[in-house]
Amino acid sequence: MTLIFSRPGKPTDNGWIEAFNGTLRRECLSPTLFTSIEHAQDVLNTWRADYNNVRPHSSLEHVPPAHFRVASSSTEDRSGRLVSHA
Repeated sequence: MTLIFSRPGKPTDNGWIEAFNGTLRRECLSPTLFTSIEHAQDVLNTWRADYNNVRPHSSLEHVPPAHFRVASSSTEDRSGRLVSHA
């Protein structure tokens, strides 16, 4: 197995990660002046919880990732009953 990393200066190697990093930087890191490690942890945990559980993502049918995961892990069988695939 060979590991392939993104090349320095080549953000298109992994566009999804670069887009996430830009969102994190724009919405959380740049506007916040952290006063301590604990403050940074609190702010980042709050942002992460909002990002994963509250805000809709257009790539996930306009629902938060946590809700999309729950919805996609259950499907109906032929009789219309919900079947969990977890």
